Amino acid sequence: PQPSTFGRLVGSLAAPSGFTAMVAQRTLLGWARSDPTIAVVVEAALVMAEAAAVRRRLVDTLGGIAGERVTRLLVRVANDSAEHIDTRVAAIGALGGRPGGGVEEALRGLATGDSEPLAVQALLALEDGRAQPGPRPAQPGLRVAQFSVVGELDGQLSQGGAGDTGGVASLL
Repeated sequence: PQPSTFGRLVGSLAAPSGFTAMVAQRTLLGWARSDPTIAVVVEAALVMAEAAAVRRRLVDTLGGIAGERVTRLLVRVANDSAEHIDTRVAAIGALGGRPGGGVEEALRGLATGDSEPLAVQALLALEDGRAQPGPRPAQPGLRVAQFSVVGELDGQLSQGGAGDTGGVASLL
């Protein structure tokens, strides 16, 4: 984690480009595993943010960060009737499978509330909490992996979709 970049990465969550926001979020979530100050920076940005789309992205990011403080914040946002519905839905979705912090009680209350979109999301989150992770059963059959090794990558996509620059190579 590079603390000097935390603010800029959180600021990128407000960018209109979904790709920029996705890369910033992925970086923050990876770093949050070893640096708890990231949750504090994202929470501070949430306090200052006004636009519903930005608040939703910040809540979605907080949903990927573990911790009792974050859980309590998500419960508070999920129950806040003054919050935009998209932000509340993001908070409810992030609560699925999270332990403690009054999560189950909050989700049960939302599941029986007046708002159908929130109730449906709360029911799904409750179901997520019931799912018990375990070993996946062995599945018979063949697994195939595709490797792409090409002589040159076309960074400008001037030959996109043709020859060695098509398919997977375009993604690379």
